Amino acid sequence: MTTLLHQANALSLKRIHLETGVYQPEAIKLYQRLGFELTSQFGRYEYDPLSVYMMKSLDSGHRVNHEQHA
Repeated sequence: MTTLLHQANALSLKRIHLETGVYQPEAIKLYQRLGFELTSQFGRYEYDPLSVYMMKSLDSGHRVNHEQHA
């Protein structure tokens, strides 16, 4: 995940979105440690009560937290 975040920053992306499931609390905690926040569905996703949507804002000066690797 940290490699993906570094690449997203190198491409000057403004934000990154992801979708995971409500039954994956470890994944949700990992993403939160990496700076992701809960958000509403995005793109062409339709509401799904079993999905968790997350987003992280990026900037060119951002440093990725190396505390945890996926």
